[in-house]
Amino acid sequence: MNDYRVFLNYEVMETLRRLRGPDRLLVGRFIESLGPDPFQEGDYKEKDSSGRYIEIKTLGRHVLFFWADHPVSEVKVVGLGKVSKT
Repeated sequence: MNDYRVFLNYEVMETLRRLRGPDRLLVGRFIESLGPDPFQEGDYKEKDSSGRYIEIKTLGRHVLFFWADHPVSEVKVVGLGKVSKT
């Protein structure tokens, strides 16, 4: 099986660019792992406005939102934020 192409939303790319040290490494490595292993699941799922399930993965102090578009062999990374303290 060929690796999937991984696409990052512009805001995700900008947030990732500002991360430093272990946070950047942890998030970056997970994003890189999505191409060769696009069937990974997040810790949670939620439906977006179109009814598509978005995977939500907690990575240290950050949370990543992504979904696999299997018909075109792509993974879309659509959000990256900090874990909220509740």
